[in-house]
Amino acid sequence: MKRLLLAAGLVLLAMHGAQALTKDQKREQMIAATLPPEDRPGIFLIFPTEAGGFQSNFQIVYFPEEVGEKQVQARIARICAAHRNAQVDGRLHVWRPSKPDAVKLADGRQRPAMKTTLSCFAR
Repeated sequence: MKRLLLAAGLVLLAMHGAQALTKDQKREQMIAATLPPEDRPGIFLIFPTEAGGFQSNFQIVYFPEEVGEKQVQARIARICAAHRNAQVDGRLHVWRPSKPDAVKLADGRQRPAMKTTLSCFAR
């Protein structure tokens, strides 16, 4: 019984810790889990979804004054090339071209950004 209560307490503690993460912390964790450090500058948000057994579709919000559209595409193209197989040709495909967007920063300010959707799969 003591072990069960201890386990339940640990689960509740872990759940509380996970809920305590802010949106900004979750966003940073998602970027870190998807891109290596050298590919993160200028990226505000990357939301990967899995298809074909790996993260292959990416909704990205980036700051154009920090990173260009071609640079963002090259970063994702490296992910696509690493997963080349019978289903994936290893090339990047633009599902939604970059369009202007705005993001709200942690301090409440708005900042202009660009939003795009890229994929390792052709439509």
